[in-house]
Amino acid sequence: MRIIHERLKAYRRAQPGRLYQARWASRSWASRMLGSAAVIVSIVLALAAFGLWRVSALSYTLDVSFPGNVDLGVLAVGDNTSEMQMILVHSDVGYKIYVRADRDRLCQWDEQFNSYVAGRDMTEPLILFSDEGSIAVGVTDALLAHRPGPSPPAAVHFWFQQRVGFDDVPAPLGRVYRILLTYTVVQDV
Repeated sequence: MRIIHERLKAYRRAQPGRLYQARWASRSWASRMLGSAAVIVSIVLALAAFGLWRVSALSYTLDVSFPGNVDLGVLAVGDNTSEMQMILVHSDVGYKIYVRADRDRLCQWDEQFNSYVAGRDMTEPLILFSDEGSIAVGVTDALLAHRPGPSPPAAVHFWFQQRVGFDDVPAPLGRVYRILLTYTVVQDV
């Protein structure tokens, strides 16, 4: 063991620059890695800051209030019209309002079992009237209103009409005719 130790000392004395160069190279590698890591962290932080800036620059406001339940009362043969309905929209960009239903026609709803009664649909679809025209409400999205610029006008007015014929069966006690409407507001961004 002593012989190996002496040879190592002799080697170090004979080539002093090599050990120094090896130490310097390892320090340089470590400092290069640290410098690279600092550059990568700086780039990531810059991209994150730019991303946060872009997100905050693209924030838009949208405030919407929808109508509640519409009750047409006891339906009579002929045209049954609802009261005027209104959707209030406050938006800083243009927007579109879509309407769709869970089915194509009003159907009898059993209030005890909370379900539709099969085969008890109205013969005519529910019609929606607005400034844009008339729409037969169904299971696909239909354009209710399009406002290309920011609101005002904030209010979108419309009403419903249900035509009842002699073939339509009156709803018995504990049942009503029902349809579920979904309104969707999409901003033009």
